[in-house]
Amino acid sequence: MNIDDIKDGLSRVERYMEGKTVYSMRRLPLGNEDMQESVDKMQEYFGRVYVTDEFRKDAGLLGVMTASVVLEDTLLLKEALIQLKSYFFARTDPYVQNPGPGWKIKKDYRGIYLPREVERNEGSSGLTYTAYALTTMTQSLEIARYAGYNFWHDSTEEQATIKDVIEQFYTWNVENNPFPWHPLSGKTSAGWNT
Repeated sequence: MNIDDIKDGLSRVERYMEGKTVYSMRRLPLGNEDMQESVDKMQEYFGRVYVTDEFRKDAGLLGVMTASVVLEDTLLLKEALIQLKSYFFARTDPYVQNPGPGWKIKKDYRGIYLPREVERNEGSSGLTYTAYALTTMTQSLEIARYAGYNFWHDSTEEQATIKDVIEQFYTWNVENNPFPWHPLSGKTSAGWNT
């Protein structure tokens, strides 16, 4: 998968959001009505994955990637891989809150982090939402790897990798290093946001 694949995928996203159907899941054979309802719901949900850039995108991608494996649907997997790969490229489309190279993964003087997550509730929920996002993101990355697309070593224009984000999170969460967005980041001995 190269930059042209990503650009092509993102242009399909824009066409989809203009009301044109980009992806249509196949109809299942008769006798699978219960499963067909789930497929129809997944198709509707996949459209929502396109228009968010925070932890819900990560959770949605995990669902879409899982469905693509269960349904053995290579087109659905490709669409999800394009979205996952876009984490490492600058995006300027209207579906990202912070356009540019750090829309999903940012590297600056504060560390390497997920910008939409660390700022939750003025930073007081930043660790919690980072954990939510990383949990589903790592599972999606593993599904991609098993499918032959290893994005674990890919980096952003700022030379940040997912491994870097996880290591940074570890320093805040386990080593109790200061969390730059909030002095009391919601973490207690019982967990987060308690």
